[in-house]
Amino acid sequence: MNPFSMKIAQPKQIAVTLMILAISLAACAGDPDASAWRKAGLPEWLPAYPGTMPDLLSEGKSDGDLVGLVSFSVAEDPKASGKIYKELLITAEFKVRLFPVDTPGGRTWRLEADDESDTRGVYVTISPTDSGSNFILNYSEAQ
Repeated sequence: MNPFSMKIAQPKQIAVTLMILAISLAACAGDPDASAWRKAGLPEWLPAYPGTMPDLLSEGKSDGDLVGLVSFSVAEDPKASGKIYKELLITAEFKVRLFPVDTPGGRTWRLEADDESDTRGVYVTISPTDSGSNFILNYSEAQ
């Protein structure tokens, strides 16, 4: 194979790959981001997005199930940040669906995930901001 004939990855592909690598290394080394999420009162099973400090907007019970609403912002655009969180959820053994939604404010991304036993769910809307993306994350766990 001629090394000069190989395709070079696009900068965004490289950035997403590096972020996923950083996430994997952090998971192996005791992720400080996860501890920020736990301090915020979020469940152990909910993957932490690296470098974020989530705002727990609400948590409670609905028909006996644990439900919560979280918000956080990231520097990556909605598509890239959605791919990053999708990989985190897949690593946590969720079945994940990521898809675009066109809105008057621009393209947002939706992410829907359920664990293998269908007892835990994560539903995310990722919206563009001037500095990256905003996540609104709903989670649920059957009790």
